[in-house]
Amino acid sequence: MLEWKSVPEDEYEASAAFSENSHYEISTMTLKGKKHLIRLKFPFCHFYQITDRGIFNALHKIPRSPVLESPICKLETSSLITEVIHRAGGVLAEVDLVHFRICAKNLVFDLVLYKNQESDIRIEEVEQK
Repeated sequence: MLEWKSVPEDEYEASAAFSENSHYEISTMTLKGKKHLIRLKFPFCHFYQITDRGIFNALHKIPRSPVLESPICKLETSSLITEVIHRAGGVLAEVDLVHFRICAKNLVFDLVLYKNQESDIRIEEVEQK
């Protein structure tokens, strides 16, 4: 198990299998890099997005920031949470959701989960053969 806020620097390709059942299934995102293979496991998510880092920076016009240089960060304010609530027809509340951003060298991942499921996120490095 890797420390929660550390993902080794590498250029990753991403693949994902997402749960549609909030009680039994775990979602898994696999990050395959040149040197590392990381599995990020988490419960049901309301929203996910995987974006090329260059496109992300161009779309959001975000200057370099220490927050974005941290591999995994929890965003305190999030327009994605607002969008998730809007698309759900208002049945979700902002206080019940949390937005995580995972920044790799070449990709940016966004996940919106229930707040009470934060402690269920697991990051594992798998040995490559």
